[in-house]
Amino acid sequence: MLMASQYDTQTYMATCIPGLASVLSEELTELRCQQVTPASTSAVWFQADLPTVLRVILWVRTAHKVLELLATAEDIRDKDGLYQWIQNTIPVAEVLQSHSNQQQPSQWLTLSVQVIRNQVTQLPSDLTHSHFTALTIKNALVDQARDLSSDRPSVSLDDPDVPLVAILHGSRGAAQVSLYRQLHTDSLHKRGYRSGDAIHKAAMKESLAAGLLRQAGFSSPSHFHQKVIVDPMAGSGTLLIEAALMSANIAPGLVNIKCGGTRQPPVVRWHHTQDVMSLWKDILQDATQDAKTGLQFLRESQFCRFYGNELHPSAMQLFRDSLYQAGLSDLVAIQQGNCNTYEIPSHESSAVTVVTNPPWGVRLETDSEDEAWNDLRTFLRSQLPPGSEAWVLSGNKNSTRQLKWKRTNMFPIQTGQQQLRWIQYKVLSDEERNAQLEDDNDDEKRYDSRPRSSIRTFQRDPQQIQQRDGQRTFKDTSHKPRKPPRDSNDRKPQKRVIRSQNQASNSNEWLI
Repeated sequence: MLMASQYDTQTYMATCIPGLASVLSEELTELRCQQVTPASTSAVWFQADLPTVLRVILWVRTAHKVLELLATAEDIRDKDGLYQWIQNTIPVAEVLQSHSNQQQPSQWLTLSVQVIRNQVTQLPSDLTHSHFTALTIKNALVDQARDLSSDRPSVSLDDPDVPLVAILHGSRGAAQVSLYRQLHTDSLHKRGYRSGDAIHKAAMKESLAAGLLRQAGFSSPSHFHQKVIVDPMAGSGTLLIEAALMSANIAPGLVNIKCGGTRQPPVVRWHHTQDVMSLWKDILQDATQDAKTGLQFLRESQFCRFYGNELHPSAMQLFRDSLYQAGLSDLVAIQQGNCNTYEIPSHESSAVTVVTNPPWGVRLETDSEDEAWNDLRTFLRSQLPPGSEAWVLSGNKNSTRQLKWKRTNMFPIQTGQQQLRWIQYKVLSDEERNAQLEDDNDDEKRYDSRPRSSIRTFQRDPQQIQQRDGQRTFKDTSHKPRKPPRDSNDRKPQKRVIRSQNQASNSNEWLI
């Protein structure tokens, strides 16, 4: 049976941006999942019952997909083999039949099929095209449903009841196929506060921003206490918006519903019982109350302050629209202008945390990339008081060198084909800087004050060498017979050397 009772523990897989698997594992553990195990740099296995997994898809910030494994095949050679495996393995009545109408088998849930291919060059030729492979899986399920009733399931690409995901791994002309059903509709990184299709071409994914903030030490609302968060190159504001949502304890899935997303995820539609509907409703009510409490506390107590700056007017407008959609317009103070002239408000005299994603010349091509990094260096050196720290995302080490600042920490991240670095810099006070210099001097003194016996030397004592040579034993060769003298006829021919006349004048004979 693929569908267990509503409170049984099931095994799930959550996917994320490569490099954030450890961050996602920590987040799933905080959400009370069991047996959390990273499967790769971009996937995590975990176990959870139904109430827990419903909270996961509402609260998780760094995941993209949460999938339930249906079946796995090790050796699929062509599309006919894939078709037969689906028909023989997947019970369509349990996967696609609406459980609110058990007595009416003609009532089917809508479906969609997405195919993800790995090691494409080693896949069978029949399975290299993702669209036709998805059609094969869909046809196998629909044909099986037709055998049970005269009706057939429909395909819905926008809001399917059962989103299916097939992951293919190629290996020597065969395919390992794993079929999952996705517990939600859209990718979980889409919060919904970005208005329509107007997205900055260098915009950061919301899940990446949340993961970077967790790596910077902001893993719970309490970690934002009395913090001043600044982004001098905010772009469309993803880092600051995610930081504000985290500090106010607002569930990202709740933001998606508020901005027009699906109110009932597919996992609720599969069961469609009164108990499951009530359970999901209670989880939404608890998250709504947490959001109201967090926003009120943030507005009244100045628990944490957020400041942003952006040079380009178009990106600034996207920033304002996203803040409005997320309901955070009064919590994030934004300003338009150049980074090198931006000043943090004078009443913020405490330490500052900078989180920023400056241009590094890949998705946002610009001739002023070097100038932007020089402006960032000017801001960091002039505006950050001692005790502050800066977290900078970079995909170009040559650009990073322009900061001329020794890093404190670094985390590798991969997004798309880009290898990124999330780099931490700290601003030391005079006392900390002097203490660091003293520690360095102490290390040098300890190195120079080592006993001379501990230092290896290659100078040899002549007396020891003479004594050692006197004790040498030589191989006895007296028993070996001597070679007979070589006959004159067996002599090797001499080299023919011809000298010039000037050279021969110094000799009594010519050597020919």
